[in-house]
Amino acid sequence: MRTSYRLRILSIVVGLLTVASAALAQNSILSSGQWLKVGITQSGIYQITPSWLSSLGLKASSIGVYGHEIGELPQANSATRPIDLQPISFLKQGDKILFYGEKFTHHYSDTTFYFIRLDDPAPKAITDLPSATANTTALDYGYSRFHYEPETYNLLQSGREWLGDGFFGNVNRTIQYPLADYKTGIPSLLSGRLASSSVAPGTFTFSIPGNTIAPLSFPATTGGRYDQKAFLQTFSASVKPEIKDQSWTWNVAYSNTTGSGYIDYIDLHYPRKFNATNENPHYFLPNKTDSTFSISIQNRQANHLVWVKFTGKSWQNVNSLVFNKVTPGAELLVFDPAKASDPKTGEVIANQNIRADASADLLILSSPSILPAAKLLASYKGAKGIAAKAYSTKEIYHEFSAGKQDVTAIRDFIRLKKPRYVLFLGDATVDYKGINKVASAVERQNYVPSYESRESLQPLQTYVSDDYFGLIADNQGEWLEGNEAVNEPLAVGIGRIPAKSIEEANTVVNKLISYETRTQQQPYRFAWFADDGDANIHVQDAEDFARLIPEAYQVQKTYLDQFLQEVANGFYTSAAAQKASLALFNREADFIHFLGHGSESAWTDEKVITTNELQTLKNSRNLPLLLTATCQFGRFDDPNQLSGAEISLLSNQGGAMGLISTTRPVFQSSNYLFGQAFYRQLANHLTDKNYRFGDLFKDAKNDSQSGVINRNITLLGDPTLALPWNQQALTIRLDTLTSGIIQGQTTPSIDGEIRLFYFGEDKPMQTLGTKTDKFSYVKSGDLEAINSAKVEKGKFTMANLPAARLKWSARTTTETYGGGMKSVVKSTSEEKEVNAPILTASLLNESDPLASSANPILQIKISDASSLRLVGPKGEKAQISINDTLEIPFSDVFTPEPGNSRKGSITFPFESLAPGLYKIKANVFDVHTNQGFCSFEFRVSENTKESGSLRIYPNPMTERTSFSFLQEKRWTSYRYKLKIYSNLGIRLLERTGVIPGSDSVNQTFSIDWSAAEKSQLDFINYYQLDITYDNETPFRSFSGRIGHIK
Repeated sequence: MRTSYRLRILSIVVGLLTVASAALAQNSILSSGQWLKVGITQSGIYQITPSWLSSLGLKASSIGVYGHEIGELPQANSATRPIDLQPISFLKQGDKILFYGEKFTHHYSDTTFYFIRLDDPAPKAITDLPSATANTTALDYGYSRFHYEPETYNLLQSGREWLGDGFFGNVNRTIQYPLADYKTGIPSLLSGRLASSSVAPGTFTFSIPGNTIAPLSFPATTGGRYDQKAFLQTFSASVKPEIKDQSWTWNVAYSNTTGSGYIDYIDLHYPRKFNATNENPHYFLPNKTDSTFSISIQNRQANHLVWVKFTGKSWQNVNSLVFNKVTPGAELLVFDPAKASDPKTGEVIANQNIRADASADLLILSSPSILPAAKLLASYKGAKGIAAKAYSTKEIYHEFSAGKQDVTAIRDFIRLKKPRYVLFLGDATVDYKGINKVASAVERQNYVPSYESRESLQPLQTYVSDDYFGLIADNQGEWLEGNEAVNEPLAVGIGRIPAKSIEEANTVVNKLISYETRTQQQPYRFAWFADDGDANIHVQDAEDFARLIPEAYQVQKTYLDQFLQEVANGFYTSAAAQKASLALFNREADFIHFLGHGSESAWTDEKVITTNELQTLKNSRNLPLLLTATCQFGRFDDPNQLSGAEISLLSNQGGAMGLISTTRPVFQSSNYLFGQAFYRQLANHLTDKNYRFGDLFKDAKNDSQSGVINRNITLLGDPTLALPWNQQALTIRLDTLTSGIIQGQTTPSIDGEIRLFYFGEDKPMQTLGTKTDKFSYVKSGDLEAINSAKVEKGKFTMANLPAARLKWSARTTTETYGGGMKSVVKSTSEEKEVNAPILTASLLNESDPLASSANPILQIKISDASSLRLVGPKGEKAQISINDTLEIPFSDVFTPEPGNSRKGSITFPFESLAPGLYKIKANVFDVHTNQGFCSFEFRVSENTKESGSLRIYPNPMTERTSFSFLQEKRWTSYRYKLKIYSNLGIRLLERTGVIPGSDSVNQTFSIDWSAAEKSQLDFINYYQLDITYDNETPFRSFSGRIGHIK
């Protein structure tokens, strides 16, 4: 598709309409009045009649027409564009009005919209062209245009350019134009663009009677995955059609047996006699240098109207058919008002004035159907101190692009508001117009468009990017590509949650809220998973990045070449590596950086992580952030498939909380530049609580720009997400180390809890060298102990532990603190203690362990007379084992009792267990290497009916009653209606409310009862509890007895 479709032909010059100013109005014209939006899909004369309005239940007092007289908005911020909706001239004829509606060639929309004000105090009526006289011979023709541009194929499923009719093999197509009223003796201009995609050379030949156009020869493509997919060529020729039966017929043939050819567009401008025919023809006037001239129109009757439009002007009514000097691009209409068309669609719209709204730190932009979720998130962010506002794309299009979908309209709105962050809450697609019909109707209506590159045939140069919306300086916006590309800094932190429905949007919003309210239990854990091969470059990159992480944090290195690999049918796999990668998601990492080969659906050629694994993750209590430096894992605009990043973020069972990922093929070199910038910016802002995910992403991109390749790195997640590793700085001084006791002092002086984390020594490691040379590296020591103590006025005391490296964190009621790393030495004067730790296991949510549900919650309480350790004297690990198979290290799940270094606990929720007996074993050590054990058994019942069960506690009820039920999808919000009846069926109480989304499979809500309510209850009562989804679709209903003791 070409951005501008009106061509200069022969002596014709046809230009795009422009507006006079790029200033932004303070108030929208839509802020008052009664409005109707109408849509058209063909250019022509349209009418608004009382009968048509009545069919919509409307009546007008004074009609005005508004819209834009241009197609796509210009990309360059400095280019002029319309100020809000512009008045469109129209003719009032009796009780109806007539206006010319133009269907523009447009990348983003096939419909042009006009806004009809039904109570316009000052409508813009069409004016008459001043009369003139002419002595010259009357002109009897103008030019008409046939433009054929089918959009059927996007060869790479990337970029905004689509190709049309396909020639598969040696194919000959016939082109036929109806050319009534052709002005013989004057040539036409035939032009077009064709494409060839083949590993062999291809040729298009033209067979046009009486005319000759040279064949178009195309080179062969290489067929390589990342090489040019097809080649384009244009042609242009002056032709004299041989008309037969008012039609012109010719042929175009493609010669190639191994590939395919395509029509991009074919355009014909031809001389046409003025004739008042039934089709209401549209003409371009020849560019005349005469001061005046006249025209003659065949078959013109008294009822026919003639309108003219000069470049940059509005339509005018013509009475005398004599014109003053005609400017290039002048247009002429000859039509019968009785044959005007009704608009295809009509929609009443509410008043709006978003351009006049005050600015906010965060703009959340969504489709209208997802707007409720956007507003919920905006409300939550506002409560957290981030000024946020939510808008629909429809509102933006109304005020900035006359209702048409246009990515530049969204950016113009962002330019006006100048937020710090923008979140797109909605999916996007390469298929702006729904050409392929792959997505469902619900998905299509929820899209929030992203920017697709002009390049659509070169895999390494095409991209999708939300960066476009962050280019808001006056000298930015055109965003050139290829050899003309320049690096343009982003001014806004932008993220996207690619939700396809309101349910997915609500899930992620609740997921975000749950994530931000959790407490970090130990120093933040950064992990790298590096691919093998390629001369160990991915491992080396991971080593370089790990060195940039401050020592206060944990570092986890997982390299594919650490693990044995199996070979089957020439393909490598590694079950051990897959297990290790999944463990990072499930328990071992808070941030995962993957480096290596991959795709939309997998990490590494060995497929250590695929979309199948991501779909089955149940890690709702440990949601990592991800940085994936691999090809296309973060793609979000392909309606044919869900990428791994989309699955991870949108998962209602776990997955990830946010990702920085790539949406197209990338290079290791550009990934490395971004990674360096990312960790530099991270390290420079560790104590800045106002530095958020979007700031880090924006600064890292600006610091690593490398042409168009950098543009496809995207943030999928909330740009205002607080960086979970950011903490206030805290240092400690260990004053005494006597009799097994540590006494310490914090700076600054705080009151709260401090936790000390003891790590073993680093370990030298070496990869196996399966596909390349072995690589030596150092792996961080294991977490060996966690101690907790109360801090008062900066002072704390706790038991000492064996020699280790010490890291720490602390929290007060208002702040979280992090520190550095130092070594500590065990005192030699401590007396030996021989009693082993005591472990006690139980199920928190089950009254009978031998008749358990499928979702029990295991709790193990641990105590010791001295202090606990998570490793033994020979490196043995404290752990839980289940049926002697699944092993869970204590280091991933142990929580010390606040302020007490001798006690702690483990809480582990099981989910969807099969019926049967489960044997639990646990062991832990103390500082004197004594080992404590416990064993515990429970049985999941064969006949447990999980989905239909409701737990009420306490029952009989007291001042507060809790209700717990199972949900299939975490982070789902519900509504409830509870009715309580007497044993005679008399309704005693009724309560309704909202149940916020939860990360647990057990959804729980509580109701507090007043004394007046309780006084109405009997000893035995009956309840009816109905639970629905947010959209009021039924979820479950429960009923039964509930007691009350007076």
